[in-house]
Amino acid sequence: MAEPYHDANGQPIMAESIVIYIDALATKVYWEQESDPTKLEFVRDWVRQFNEFRENLALYRGLNGGAATPQSPMAVTFTDNVAVTIPLPPEHIAILTALAEHKLPAGLEAANQAHEALNWLMDMVFTLQIHILRLVWGHSRLFRGAVRVGPVYADDWTIIGDGLIDAVMGEEKGTVVPAIQLPEWMVQAYELDASFYKDHTDSSLYQTLGHTKFTAGEVDYSFVFLNYLTCPDHAEYALWRDEVIPAHKDMVTKGLDTTNNSHVRFKFLWTAVYHNWVVADNGLDESLQIDLDDELAARSIIVQSLDKAT
Repeated sequence: MAEPYHDANGQPIMAESIVIYIDALATKVYWEQESDPTKLEFVRDWVRQFNEFRENLALYRGLNGGAATPQSPMAVTFTDNVAVTIPLPPEHIAILTALAEHKLPAGLEAANQAHEALNWLMDMVFTLQIHILRLVWGHSRLFRGAVRVGPVYADDWTIIGDGLIDAVMGEEKGTVVPAIQLPEWMVQAYELDASFYKDHTDSSLYQTLGHTKFTAGEVDYSFVFLNYLTCPDHAEYALWRDEVIPAHKDMVTKGLDTTNNSHVRFKFLWTAVYHNWVVADNGLDESLQIDLDDELAARSIIVQSLDKAT
């Protein structure tokens, strides 16, 4: 099988890829407040987290090689940022590009090709969802980022290209809360893909895409995001309900109770609103909700809507 990021002579080339860029939040505040020994522990923990993330991302659900994946995902880290790239299988490049540009041809054949390509794409995004949840739950970290599809070059040490630039700009300019922003075209892709299911909620796109509209200060924000806290696998529902959701509640509540930095507190507040929406959307016990009545009234954040992006 051809190596997607090098030509026949071993020279670097660009390949259409899924590109994921995430940033662990509040690191600067943490770094300014802690002692050198504590910072060293932070570094060691981050290296361990990243190695676990990279190893699990490559192995989860058979993504390490295989007929449908040109190669396992490439991932690099710098400071508290992570970039991941997954090359698109050649047979899916044209159809995903057409979806992203809203130029999908009419007809059943194109719809079937799009359905197959979307199944592959959402398998990759679903894998990201699993590992973001593990990072948030297991290490009490909040993350912000963006997912894009575009050309990049990648190896064990480097990721460079338009796809990464687009993902970085999506994180920096379009995402101000702890969420992983997804391209808006995925919403239109869901509308197409839903027709392949007797119940549209069976589509992985339905469960994976969230949509948020809110006001922070004097600025309004609206974007599609990765619904990382939703139950990733029905077979693990009891574990998710009894351990993951309570642990997420404890982590967010602790963040709200302990931080004196208004910028960091704002991020925990939005995450608390998101947590409560997931609890309500899944019909979980109200005891798993975070009490925000007084907090929301006092803060300059107005959540206009938080819902499935469909």
